[in-house]
Amino acid sequence: MGENLKGLGRKEILEQLSLEQLKALASKWWGLKPPYVTGILSKTLKTKKDFVNYFLTRLYTKADLVKAIKKESNVSTTQKRALERLADHRCEACRKKLKTTPDVHHIIPRNEGGSSSDSNLIILCPTCHRKAHSKGYTRTQLKKFIKGRKSK
Repeated sequence: MGENLKGLGRKEILEQLSLEQLKALASKWWGLKPPYVTGILSKTLKTKKDFVNYFLTRLYTKADLVKAIKKESNVSTTQKRALERLADHRCEACRKKLKTTPDVHHIIPRNEGGSSSDSNLIILCPTCHRKAHSKGYTRTQLKKFIKGRKSK
């Protein structure tokens, strides 16, 4: 996500994140594990909109937010480029040729114990990435998409 932030304001950036990503970001800032964030905040912050508003009142600058998001992502540029080559520079869901920098999506989210190994990452175009976060694709479907990936 770090590369797609140019020209966006803090609210637009936050709105691109899923509720799970917002909770993971909160847990990093507070030094808590994700289950605690859910328990502690469940009484006051219930929806994605609640989290966005919460962050907007507490983050000082867009730079703070960008720094936190980039710190949250642990997929190196080298790994991202290698995966893009393995995917033949195509979105692994819709198979369209990538015209922009691809998004790397964790099939099993890190805050649920997912790793950043190649077998848990999928290269997606921005449209399919939004679809993956809005549950338009199941994890099973995403795993099937990467089965056809050529080997290193």
